[in-house]
Amino acid sequence: MNPARVKRTGQEHFLTGGMWNHTKRIADTIAAAKGHVILPREMVIALDSGNTAWTKGWHLPGADMTGATRGDSTLIPDVTFGTQREVAAFFYRTDVEVPAAVASGEKTLLYFPSLIAKAVQIWVNGEPASFNHGDYTDGTWRGPDYFWINYDHQVAFDISGKLKPGTNTIAFRVFKSFDHGGSYNRIFILAAPAIDATPSR
Repeated sequence: MNPARVKRTGQEHFLTGGMWNHTKRIADTIAAAKGHVILPREMVIALDSGNTAWTKGWHLPGADMTGATRGDSTLIPDVTFGTQREVAAFFYRTDVEVPAAVASGEKTLLYFPSLIAKAVQIWVNGEPASFNHGDYTDGTWRGPDYFWINYDHQVAFDISGKLKPGTNTIAFRVFKSFDHGGSYNRIFILAAPAIDATPSR
């Protein structure tokens, strides 16, 4: 931001804003955890509006991934699949090595620094994450109706007790409405994080 529009007596040429602040929040969140693992950038990514990935068992460890395509998890999948301005869902799957110090933590989060989603489903080693909606619990997190209020698209999901030392299979399904959707940054596992899981809606 130009400080002349905010404070006439300031000496700075510019004030930080937008993506700089967003990136700093990400860095601070990761640094505050006692341990972290970054998920691979390249994953299986599929257009999954018909919920076929789950029916094929692609969320399970050791699944037959015949016909699956790999892609860059930091690229908004609407660009890849041509689903801009369409209701759609995308399936992501990867295997990641997790050290015992991270896997054995009492509190572990799957941390998305930059996620735009109407809803999310998550599986860790084939086991679904569950979300508390007050009167009931199910396997779908429901997000906000609108994401473009600011640049802060951080979302964190509790996966405590689901990891094991060694290779872990992480899969998730992202639902979007008519606007863009998906992850546009690297994804992390945080052990003993300073933040809490994002509340269900």
